[in-house]
Amino acid sequence: MPYTHFVQRILGFALFFLACGGGESHPDAAPDAGPGEHWDLVFDRLADGALTCGFATGSHLFLTGGKDLGMGGGTILHYDGSAWTRMPNPAPALLWWVFGFGPSDVWAVGQNAAILHWDGSAWTAMPAPSSVAGASLAGVWGAAPNEVWAVGAAASAPPAPVILRWDGTQWMVANPGTSDRGGLFKVWGADRTHVWAVGMGGLLLAYDGAQWTQPPRVSASQLVTVHGRSATDVWAVGGMGNGSAFRFDGQSWQPLDGTGAFPPLLGVFADPGGPVIVVGQQGFLATWSRARWHLVDPPPTLDCLHNVTAYAGGYVAMGGNLLSPGVGLHGVLLRSGSPLSSHLP
Repeated sequence: MPYTHFVQRILGFALFFLACGGGESHPDAAPDAGPGEHWDLVFDRLADGALTCGFATGSHLFLTGGKDLGMGGGTILHYDGSAWTRMPNPAPALLWWVFGFGPSDVWAVGQNAAILHWDGSAWTAMPAPSSVAGASLAGVWGAAPNEVWAVGAAASAPPAPVILRWDGTQWMVANPGTSDRGGLFKVWGADRTHVWAVGMGGLLLAYDGAQWTQPPRVSASQLVTVHGRSATDVWAVGGMGNGSAFRFDGQSWQPLDGTGAFPPLLGVFADPGGPVIVVGQQGFLATWSRARWHLVDPPPTLDCLHNVTAYAGGYVAMGGNLLSPGVGLHGVLLRSGSPLSSHLP
C-alpha cells in the first residue's frame, strides 16, 4: 500500500479534514500563564523536512522526521546544548519516532520498516523481521535496553497492527493479541508490566509483562499518541474532525471534557513534575493543569505539531506540514523555556 495512503489512514482517511497550516483561531487562552504556556519559534519552515518526534537526555536532544513521504528524505537532528548538527541517516526513510535510554543508546523507527540505533558514535540500520517488510513503524518505547517495543502497520490493505520486540540481540514479531485490523501509532509504558499501544479507529492494546490484550475501546476515532506519568496516570489523544483526550487512572479510561472545540490532537506529554501538554493540527497547544485546559492563543505557528517533550528545564514541540505535503515538506520547532540556538549549519 503506498505510504501516502497510510498517512491518510493515520488521521481518519480524509486528509482534507486534517490539513496542517491555515485554519481558524482557537478558543481564548486562560489569562493565567503557567509552565508550557509561552512558546517561541526556534525553526520555522525548516528545509530539512517535517519534524515528527524528539527525545531528550541530559543536554542532548534528538529530533527525527523527513522531507519525503515516499522512500527517502529521512532526517535526524542533534542538539548538544549549544549547537545543532545534522546526523547521517543510514536508512533512506522518513522517521516517525525516537526514544532512548541515554546519549549512547537511542532508537528511531520509520517507514519501510526502518529501525535505527545510535550507540554514541554512529547510527546503524537494524534488520526488521522479514515478515514485516515494508511495514510503517510509527512508535518506539522501551522498558530497558533489552526490552524495546516498536509498533506500526503492515503493508496491507486494510493495514494490520504490527508489534516488534527487541530482546537485546534481535527484533522479533510479537502477537498483538487482537484480530482487529488497523495500524498502531504509538507505544508507551510505565514499566515492563504496564505498556499501552494506540492506533487507528481507537485501537487500544495493553501489555502486562506476559501478553498483549485488547481492552474495550474508549473511542471509535483515532488514538494517535499515548504517554503517562505512572501506571495509574496515562494519557491518550487523537480525534478526527475535533480533538479528544483520555486519561487512565489505573482502573479505566475516561474522556477529558472541554476538547470539543480543539482540532485533532497529535501528541501528548505528561510531565511527572508539571502539566500535561497536548499538541495538534493548526499549531494547537494546550496544557492541562489545575483541573482545567489552558490554551496557547494565538499559536506561534499554524503548521501541525506532532510531538512535545521536556528538554533542559522546559519543553520543545515539533512538527511541520506533513499532512499537506504538496508544497514540499518543511519543519517547525517551538521552545518553552530558555532559548535554543536557531542556527543549523
